[in-house]
Amino acid sequence: MFLFPWYAALCVAQGLLVAIPAVGRDPSRRHAALGLAGPAAAMVIGVGTVRLGGGSGADFLAWLGTFATPALAAVLGWAARWRWPLLTAVAAAILYAVAWQAGGHLAEAAGAALIGGACLAIAAIVGPITPARYLAIGLIVLIAVDVYLVWGNRQVERTTSALQQATLPHVGVASHHTRPLPALQQVNLGNSSMGWLDFLAPALLGAVVGRRARPRLRAAVAVAVAALAWGLVLELTSPIPATVPVLAGLAVTWPRWWRGG
Repeated sequence: MFLFPWYAALCVAQGLLVAIPAVGRDPSRRHAALGLAGPAAAMVIGVGTVRLGGGSGADFLAWLGTFATPALAAVLGWAARWRWPLLTAVAAAILYAVAWQAGGHLAEAAGAALIGGACLAIAAIVGPITPARYLAIGLIVLIAVDVYLVWGNRQVERTTSALQQATLPHVGVASHHTRPLPALQQVNLGNSSMGWLDFLAPALLGAVVGRRARPRLRAAVAVAVAALAWGLVLELTSPIPATVPVLAGLAVTWPRWWRGG
């Protein structure tokens, strides 16, 4: 049975990550190598950590996710140069509390929002120091690596399974029963899930497109529609490489980022 509405919600979230204007400060220097190799390297390192470390590697990524994710989401306002940056720190704290203390879909939605915020913060930091053309090429390389690791050697499936079994400590607050810290190493919503890079890729696409609202909206709609259509492949096989719809956003905006250098 196809995974609507939960997978559809994740597809829409991918589009929103493109549309949200999280473009940071322009630096004096730019680094092409970061754009070319960075996105794919992040995926290879994550999969390799679980592959080499087994359960310990998965636990490490789980710990990294539960502590680094809210920290990154909290600094989003400053990284993206938004008018009231303190609000993102407050929102991150509230979302973390909800993801930790609430249950069910509310906790999952809070966790997804935190991961989305963290990905936008990374895009706001990395995007401006990377030429748009090279970051776009890096995203294409990431997608190719994702397809290979999902369908070629099935490493992503094994990594996802290991991450789902990772353990986090139980912590109590005041007189409340102890609860495990929120698992933020992947996006889970209902019966559907996506990896961190499935959210980071569209956030980086927003950095590729730049500040202008019209190209961002065009890319966002293209990604969301392509993601919904691509999700139909789940009728045939699971998992699927969920970074692929980003290609649609790159395609509809390519003259802009290619000339951007």
